[in-house]
Amino acid sequence: MVDMQRWEQELSRPTEDFFLAYVDATRTDQDLILAVRSAIKILVPLIDWQGFLPHMPHGLLGISSVFRLKEWLDPKSFRRALGTQLHYFAHEGRAVSAKKPIMGSGSFENIKLGIQKQLPEIAFGEVMGINIPTDDDFNSLASLVKKDMSNMGHKLVFVHHMKYLYIQLGRPKATGRWLLAICAWIAASAPDTFWNDRAQKRLDQFLPLSVGDSSLSSIEDIPRLRKAVNEFGLVQMLNEWTLAAAKGLPSDEMAKVLLLSSSDKLLDARRDLEGKTSWLFTYLESLWFSDDAKLDLAVWSQAAALVNLFPSEEDSLRMTPEIPCDGPKLKLSDAILDVEPQKAFSIAHSLLDTANLSDGVVREVALAVSWGDPIYNYSHHSLALASLLHLRPYIDPQAWNYAMCSLCKSLANSQGSSDLSRQLDRLLV
Repeated sequence: MVDMQRWEQELSRPTEDFFLAYVDATRTDQDLILAVRSAIKILVPLIDWQGFLPHMPHGLLGISSVFRLKEWLDPKSFRRALGTQLHYFAHEGRAVSAKKPIMGSGSFENIKLGIQKQLPEIAFGEVMGINIPTDDDFNSLASLVKKDMSNMGHKLVFVHHMKYLYIQLGRPKATGRWLLAICAWIAASAPDTFWNDRAQKRLDQFLPLSVGDSSLSSIEDIPRLRKAVNEFGLVQMLNEWTLAAAKGLPSDEMAKVLLLSSSDKLLDARRDLEGKTSWLFTYLESLWFSDDAKLDLAVWSQAAALVNLFPSEEDSLRMTPEIPCDGPKLKLSDAILDVEPQKAFSIAHSLLDTANLSDGVVREVALAVSWGDPIYNYSHHSLALASLLHLRPYIDPQAWNYAMCSLCKSLANSQGSSDLSRQLDRLLV
């Protein structure tokens, strides 16, 4: 009890003893879950969500991705990654006064109205009137924001990740309400449906088949659409994409095209664009696991527009694998942490080309991610890796391997400080 009280004090007013309080309060798995629940209930009302708009703080968002990486990390590395993520969450910008919503009726119709009328406080308060939140409540919010691409699709991603976090925390009643409420608040902020409107206008000219009917798709669609997403302007790309979608391009083929193009863009990204470009993986994963969004051709088209937005190079200028001079003795995690993007890309390519080594690659990459300070990389590292891993069973293996190699290059090219991680690591047993 004393340890938890001390932890809650550190969440409210972080000091240099933050990590010590975290270690003392999370000695068991159940203690760790309770500590994260406390962090959500204390910090969600304190953060200046309004001040971040049209952007969004990533401290809370990244917690779900760390939980997704748990199975690939040893216990100490997982606790280290979670501790630094909670530290990031606790140091987000604070509002002048804590959020104290008026308790609403809990009616989803009122929540929906608050979102449609862009009344965040109403949407938030109505959610706080819900007795017990459910997975379907999060799904319903995802359906309401699927067309909204403000801040590169953050709304859909946020709802998707908060649903996952809610499940990982044991579907708690009070904590779940706070998670769902902040999702509703963000959903009610100013929308951006420009890409969706442009796509729907084109799709309305066709009689689209349902997503998944492959009768009119062909093997040539993949390279042709990949070229369109990489090289064409928005108007020409949307013309090509919506025509293929309306003819019955299956969702798994659309996902493959966009993952390949996203990987191309990530390989081409400058150091200052690595994190934002890796966000493409995060958005695609959220789209794939939103059942309603996944069946909407306009949503897939706006996803193509998002990927198209990022710069790309000529194919001939793109990074290609080199033969590692030390062969299998080289550690992928070291190449990433030592800021050697070419070496990281080449080692990952070599290992993934070898049968039965993909799990080893994942563990090495997860280990490298666990050493990074999320406050430096805005949680983009853990978000991108967790998203790729969640997509893995549903994506063509060669396309997935290429995406993982491009992510390894990106992680190595965007390494920053690991001082906080090392500080916490010294305290962990």
